[in-house]
Amino acid sequence: MKLLIPFFCLCLSSCDKAELESSHALVSNQDKPASNTIVVALEENVEWGHYQFIRNGQHVGLELDLLNHIDEHSAYVFEYKVIPWKRAMKEVREGTVDLLISATASPKRDAFYDYTDEIYQINQLLYFDKSRHPNGFQFEQQSEISAYQTGAILGYNTDELQFTVSHAGYRQLSVMAQAVEKEWIDFAIAYLELEKFNNHIPEQFDTVMIPDHPPLSCHWLTSNKNPRRKDILQELNKGIREIKASGRYEALESEYSQS
Repeated sequence: MKLLIPFFCLCLSSCDKAELESSHALVSNQDKPASNTIVVALEENVEWGHYQFIRNGQHVGLELDLLNHIDEHSAYVFEYKVIPWKRAMKEVREGTVDLLISATASPKRDAFYDYTDEIYQINQLLYFDKSRHPNGFQFEQQSEISAYQTGAILGYNTDELQFTVSHAGYRQLSVMAQAVEKEWIDFAIAYLELEKFNNHIPEQFDTVMIPDHPPLSCHWLTSNKNPRRKDILQELNKGIREIKASGRYEALESEYSQS
């Protein structure tokens, strides 16, 4: 399945999410040989903050803008395959798909995948209902969190946590937030930077830091058995470094933050 991903036109005026989408233009790949194709997995129904989301049936966001920049300035052409996250991880690992975006690094993933340079970092926090816990929480050690019921989205990286996530199968953050409100779980594990954009967290919710839990590093990943991995990563890293050095990355971050 091949999708044409709209290219984000850089502008510095404030606009909402609908205006962000309307400022895209299609990328043409007609002059590139098929042998230079990189198959990219996109998660269906993705809600990865401003980095990757869906508008009018199309995947858009900052990471797609980066891919389109690389597409325009390299010998490679990207072909997109929309599949569930778990299947995407499997197909990249097995080599039927070349690349997965919006992925965090972890020791478990290190055994199967190679990464691009770090693109950005995100902070994993605990969200709770302040109407139930007006005095809030303060944990000194992660082991203290084990006494509570915690929830996480299916596919979220919880490998670095030093406590057991009791409910790790939620598919939507809005549903997990409802579980907190209904007192089925005490905490929803979510990413601060993503929820600033998604707005799925109810107003009465507050956050508490997870002790000794640094920000997670986000990359694009490919199988460490992919015979083209070195060439692919070299070209991707070149594009990532160029767009960051030019100031375009900061401009994109600013544009999305104003939406």
